Amino acid sequence: MRTTLSLDPDVYEAARTLADASGENLGVVVSALVRKGLTAERDFSAKNGLPIFQVPNDAPIIPGDLAGRLLAEEAT
Repeated sequence: MRTTLSLDPDVYEAARTLADASGENLGVVVSALVRKGLTAERDFSAKNGLPIFQVPNDAPIIPGDLAGRLLAEEAT
């Protein structure tokens, strides 16, 4: 099926790079990526409407003040 999509520039570049590296055309690569996304299992569950992610035991702890600063930076 032929259609037109608007992709973010970074997504287009990544898909184009994959297509060039594999020798496939862009449509084949985008279709494969979409299929993967549609069938991917979620690696988190939810409790009270909030996501719960499993992290390795040795993952660094993110202090609340750092999280607050990062969220404030993202908002600007």
